[in-house]
Amino acid sequence: MGTRTIPYMTQRVWMGEMELKGFIAARLYDINEQEKKKRDTMLKKVSEKEKKLSESHDDI
Repeated sequence: MGTRTIPYMTQRVWMGEMELKGFIAARLYDINEQEKKKRDTMLKKVSEKEKKLSESHDDI
């Protein structure tokens, strides 16, 4: 017998680990995308405030 058979439960554990790793990777990707959106909106707000400040200083 040259081929080894992997026990069924070991296969199930490996599948579970792969599913879990995939879920964690997807979740981390979602969190990363949310953080990017938050950062972009914050940068937009900051740049708008800077524009308003520079405009108000031009009036003085």
